[in-house]
Amino acid sequence: MANALVLAVIAQFQQLHDRTKDQYTDGDCYRFHLLLKRVFPAAEPWYDETAGHVLTQIGDKLYDITGYVWSVRSAPPYVVRWADARPSARNTAHLWRWNPALRYVA
Repeated sequence: MANALVLAVIAQFQQLHDRTKDQYTDGDCYRFHLLLKRVFPAAEPWYDETAGHVLTQIGDKLYDITGYVWSVRSAPPYVVRWADARPSARNTAHLWRWNPALRYVA
């Protein structure tokens, strides 16, 4: 079961704007990880190599803007710890941007 506090924080982010989910699933997923890390300092990034998407590990669960995604134990093999991700992903994630013309959340 997912952590209720984590889900409550994610729900608050989801309510910021009706396009928030779009923004943080289409280009700003790493930035969302950084936001969660500010609230949960022990949060660690994971990378879905198939979708090109950053997830956040808090406790033994993986989250993104949609909420709970997987437990660490049940994550597919293409979802890896950030340190094990392709260097090209790790080295450029801070540059990923969603379409600035559609940016609604800072």
